[in-house]
Parts: sequence; C-alpha cells; structure tokens
Amino acid sequence: MSYKVYNKNNICILYNNELLDRPEALFETGCQSNADTADTARGSALFFEYRDTELAFKHYYRGGLIGRLVRDTYARLPGSSPRMLAEFRLLNELHKQKLPVPAPVAARCEHGGILSYRGDLVSKRIPDAKTLYQHLCLKPLSTSQWQSIGKTISRFHGANVCHADLNASNILLDAHYHPWLIDFDKSAIRPDGGWKLDNIKRLRRSLDKLKRKTPGMHFCEADWQALLAGYDAPVVSRQPMYAKLGLIVLALLA
Repeated sequence: MSYKVYNKNNICILYNNELLDRPEALFETGCQSNADTADTARGSALFFEYRDTELAFKHYYRGGLIGRLVRDTYARLPGSSPRMLAEFRLLNELHKQKLPVPAPVAARCEHGGILSYRGDLVSKRIPDAKTLYQHLCLKPLSTSQWQSIGKTISRFHGANVCHADLNASNILLDAHYHPWLIDFDKSAIRPDGGWKLDNIKRLRRSLDKLKRKTPGMHFCEADWQALLAGYDAPVVSRQPMYAKLGLIVLALLA
C-alpha cells in the first residue's frame, strides 16, 4: 500500500492516498463519531464509518503510573519516530506481507512544541471480530482453533515481527475464527532471537491472569498445548537452540 505525507502547521499525517484525499477530515470525523466502542488492552478503540468503510480510531494514551500524571502526551526523543507514525509504517509493511493485521488508513501526530507530541491511528475495522478473551468468556475454542492461533503467531515470528504486547486482548478472532493481531504500538521487526520465547511467555501470563480474574473463562492446559503444537515447526526450527529448548520447557511446565 502506498501512502503520502500531509504537513500543516504542527500536524503531520501519514495516510493511504488510495482511500483518502483530505486526511484532516478523516480525523475530524473519527473524533466526533464515538457511537461504538470496543475494549482493548489500553483504553478503547472507537469504531465509525467513513465513505462506506468501517474504521477503527485509536488515540494514544499513556499507561502505567505515568499515565496518571500525563494522559496522552509523549516526549520527542532525538532520532526516534512518534509512536503513531511508527505503528502506521509497521502495519503498512505487515499488510504488504499479507500478515493478518488491520489495514492502516492514517496516522496523525500533533506536535506540542519541540519536546512533545500526541496523536491517533485509524485502521480498517475487522468485521465481526472479538478478542480472544471475549471469545473465551463465551465458550471454549476447539483444538484446531487453538492450533490456528499458534500458527498465526508463528507466521509473525517467522517474519521476525516482535509484538510488544502479545496478550489475549490483542488477538482477534473474526466470524470464521481466523486469528488477527492488533495493537502494534512499540512493536518492530527485529533480528532472530530469544524475544520469540518471551512473546509466548507473555501470552501465557496474560491467559493465566485473565483466568484468575474470570473463573468461568474457557481456558485449560490442553488448549495451551494445542496452541504450542500449532506454533511449533515453522519458527522453532529457525530459532537458536536455547530458544527451542525454552519452548520445550515451557510446554512441559506451563
């Protein structure tokens, strides 16, 4: 997908020029159309329609302790790209590789002087999709569906995509139970290494934490083993030996 850059005053927008001709109008619409909201790992995504296309609008909020003090302003560090622009570029690259991610539409960065910025990201909405956590609160997934999730994570790892926050709220399943990954803030394409095992461990911690929080959630050890079985061959065979052994130990001890 090609994209263009729009600059005006303190605003910078990267946008899909095949879909948009006035990118600033898109964000005015997105900010004002909050009819449908979905929970995500950090805050919420706002769904709206623009030119007969269902879109998702995300404003970047700070998390953790600092988020209580500074709601949505980020420091501009030398040599670094604003987070929303970096996520747009990464999504664009992953979409070109035909990985299951939301198609990026536009990212807006508003500079607050020379030291700070805030911003938003708009992507295409995945129709009839729920988070993995939402699905598990309703009913169990089949073994093949868990394996499909593992295979999807394997595809991303095979492309050396490190998801910075792989958890049960950032995995979506659509109406056909096809998995998608969302929320690539602070994620990157990285050299092969032990971070792949860290990604898998992070997902397991997420599932265990949500299971403790929601006792009726449909998740058990057999489900996790099915996910690992789906993940196994394509990526593990290309990882360093210590990472391969780590996944084996994780499968035995999880």
